[in-house]
Amino acid sequence: MRLSIGIFAARPSCDYIREALQEQPNFPHQFTFYPYASLRELLDLYQAHAGEFQGIVFSGYYPYQYICARCGIPQTPSTYFELDHRDYYRVLLSVTYRNRGLDIRRVWLDTPILDIPWSYIFGSPDARPQSIGFWPDLTADDYYEQALDAYLQAYRSRQVDFIITRMTNLSDRLTREGVPHALLFPSPSSVWETVEKLAKLIQSRRVQDSLSAVGFLQPAQGMALDALSQLHTWIYQFNKENGGKLIILQTTDRFELLTPNASLLQLTQSYTCCALSDYIRTHCGVPFYTGWGVGADILQAQQNASSALKESRNSPSLAPFLITQENRLIGPLGQPECRTCELEPGQDARVLAKKIGVSLSTAQRMLSLYGERAEFRLTRNDLSRYLNTSARTANRILTRLTEVGAARIVATEKSGSAGRPISVFQLNLQSLY
Repeated sequence: MRLSIGIFAARPSCDYIREALQEQPNFPHQFTFYPYASLRELLDLYQAHAGEFQGIVFSGYYPYQYICARCGIPQTPSTYFELDHRDYYRVLLSVTYRNRGLDIRRVWLDTPILDIPWSYIFGSPDARPQSIGFWPDLTADDYYEQALDAYLQAYRSRQVDFIITRMTNLSDRLTREGVPHALLFPSPSSVWETVEKLAKLIQSRRVQDSLSAVGFLQPAQGMALDALSQLHTWIYQFNKENGGKLIILQTTDRFELLTPNASLLQLTQSYTCCALSDYIRTHCGVPFYTGWGVGADILQAQQNASSALKESRNSPSLAPFLITQENRLIGPLGQPECRTCELEPGQDARVLAKKIGVSLSTAQRMLSLYGERAEFRLTRNDLSRYLNTSARTANRILTRLTEVGAARIVATEKSGSAGRPISVFQLNLQSLY
């Protein structure tokens, strides 16, 4: 499978990456390079050329995050070159060999590494490079300038004697300022591993794009018949403004929207929000529910959309939900508490549901949320949002958890009114298994 891949990288990185790729001349892909000197130039190049490729690779985490902040998550399958332990060892060995007598504790390594055994490598518990804690705004156009200022300040104030950085565009400036430094590149093997990972991602996206997607949009209960007419007007207008990607069917009480999953991924920014719902709420005062379903065929997609619509009906905010082909529930879309959970309950969910008297789906969501948080503390209102249920139901669940020893009050918070303080609970669901 021959793929066209665009590589957006700082100018010095481009030369290095090109050489690494040329070491595998028989690799079947076609690469086009877009070197940039500033993040603003990166943005211009990306906006002009991103749609020309089947896949995109950025030279590192920082430029990738900058593009995500400015343009949203790339619709084209994308990744960035990462570093592994081999890359750090290679650079550190070179630096210490070329700079005999250099104290490793006075080296600034601008990319954090969490699990390298420094004491084993350098023979002392405190022998490790510094990470000074420079965290500029990743969305700022002058990110490189901020980094350069931090480097110069650290060196001139004698905090460090040497800098190792991934920001290869700063090399010339650091040289002119007399700052000893080395550039941190991914090894050729790391470069090829990233490209191979992207190729698998593209293949997976092709399979995903071929799936069917169905959306159900229904006026809230008790709405007058003209609500359907109002909703139809704005659904049609949204569809017109977004390239006519939806087939719109109207039944007696709701709309059925058909589209390829590739289009749904674009309209929901990879299942994270719902542009259609946001658009209608902005232009139309009719309250409504939205459920999306994805499936290998239209029937499975319709079944999943129907289940997602039920979740939307139960949502206090009438938020949209989505169920994937793999039977994962995602939602509420576009809200901070949006998360993914498995709809097929495991044994832990069955035990939890039985002990506290909730449905299997509610138990599964609680376990999914519990697994995401290192310190599981929440209020009744938090749980209500996370479970997409009423505050009264959330309060009943917390009461029952307290009774069985899986929750305890650890603090109180002031409410927004003159009412009683709100209790903060710490959960320990593992105690139930």
